[in-house]
Amino acid sequence: MKTENNLKNLSRMETVTTYERAKQRVEALKGFYGHLTIYILVNLGIFLIRFDVLQYFADKQAGQEPAFIEWLDWNMVLTPFWWGIGLLVHGFIVFRPTLGLFKNWEKRQIEKYMAQDDHDTNDI
Repeated sequence: MKTENNLKNLSRMETVTTYERAKQRVEALKGFYGHLTIYILVNLGIFLIRFDVLQYFADKQAGQEPAFIEWLDWNMVLTPFWWGIGLLVHGFIVFRPTLGLFKNWEKRQIEKYMAQDDHDTNDI
């Protein structure tokens, strides 16, 4: 009887835990898609204004400081590159495959300890 009640409680706990995990997953997906959207918009903006900005500073400097123009050009190229690596890592974290080894480990451990607790209680 006690084991049956424990299993019902476990089932309710699993439902809540399943809901919470699903909610966390949706939040992680929203975070990734928001990150991807900002990445696309900012880098599209950088791409569209890149040559205008470079030309503006080239005209202003009139050849006095070519290292600055080169530095600015490299930063406009490397920003999407490094940010893209960060976005890729974010994607791996969000879309990582669930490892089958640990998939039901928590459930098995809870059931094991509940059965052990029930056995210990019956021995008294």
